[in-house]
Amino acid sequence: MIPPPGKCIFMKNICLIFLLIPTLLFSQRKEQKPITTGYAIGFHKTNRGAGLEVNYLKGPDLQQIVFGADLHMVRDLNEALIDPAFSTELGRKYVYGKLNYFFVLHPAVGIQRDLFHMNSLNLINLRAGIKAGPSLGLLTPYYLEIFRPGIGTPTANDRRVEAYDPAVHTYSKIFGRASFFAAKPVPELIAGGSVKGYILIDFARSSRYISAFKLGANADFFVKRVPIMTGLDKLENHRIFVALSLGFMMGNRW
Repeated sequence: MIPPPGKCIFMKNICLIFLLIPTLLFSQRKEQKPITTGYAIGFHKTNRGAGLEVNYLKGPDLQQIVFGADLHMVRDLNEALIDPAFSTELGRKYVYGKLNYFFVLHPAVGIQRDLFHMNSLNLINLRAGIKAGPSLGLLTPYYLEIFRPGIGTPTANDRRVEAYDPAVHTYSKIFGRASFFAAKPVPELIAGGSVKGYILIDFARSSRYISAFKLGANADFFVKRVPIMTGLDKLENHRIFVALSLGFMMGNRW
């Protein structure tokens, strides 16, 4: 007995639905693949300067391995801007007693864990992490505009750009700070290491994006004392620099 045409069409549709179910389930599973990779870039300000960083993240949400690189400036806590001897119209404020700028390049590897995971009731993701690795310190001279006696009163023509030398450049001879790009210094390199702990407060409201404030504390340590200041007037130079930081990170995860 041959079934009526309408019943045949109905049976075909039922068969197609059953055949499509595995495909639909597979596609949904593919879309909901767990996040295991990501990157983030950021800027941070510390009580010793400022810096930039980039991180590559590998692993599930709960715990991730972090590969990162950080470039930041380190200042001495005794640095203070003062007015030049002539006037602020002729020169810029500068740090008296400062010998060098000091930058730190810091590749690192670490671990990052979720403390409070984002969900329908909690729209903020809280993470904690720690990173450590070698550091390379770069010292570049601190250049000043120096007055050289000539005929007449001090003018712009009497200025010379020179690296600060406490034995030669007294307060009365300094016009002010020169531009960082006024000369082409050859940096001195100092080897060391760094360690950093931090907390990320991520408010992106999506596990696939990163928009977070970063609260951190880091320590840079080197094989010898870093000559940032002259050492005069009890301005002692150090091998270890500890700083607190506040920054902002943004990135993607997939």
